[in-house]
Amino acid sequence: MPSVAGLPGEAALEKEFWSKYGICSALIIPLHLRNRLVGLYGFALTKSSPVWGANDQALIKLVGEILTSAWARKQSEEELQQLSATLELRIVERTRQLKAEIVERKRTEEMLRESMEKLERSITDRNRDLGILYDIQQPQMSL
Repeated sequence: MPSVAGLPGEAALEKEFWSKYGICSALIIPLHLRNRLVGLYGFALTKSSPVWGANDQALIKLVGEILTSAWARKQSEEELQQLSATLELRIVERTRQLKAEIVERKRTEEMLRESMEKLERSITDRNRDLGILYDIQQPQMSL
């Protein structure tokens, strides 16, 4: 905007806003991030109304792109930190669950081992009892 005074009638609100702060001229560019308008960046002058050249516009646009890229990087880093923290919590919780499962499996294995030992003792005792019973029921052969 080379001159606030030269703004058309449909920009009356903007003209009033800029004039309220004594702005004579401004060079403003939009800041886009991922094809979305995220802000505005520029310069406003209160003393004179210069002609903003193509180099001025290109330089301000470049600075705006650098600012937008830095902001995008900051957002990405914050998102990454948040995802990392969430993942860490999930890992801690899953590790806790797995440790609990290991304890339960060891307990179950111990109970199974004890049951197997008890069953083996019972079978051995029954076999011994049956062997004694068999011996009792068999007539003794004499030589």
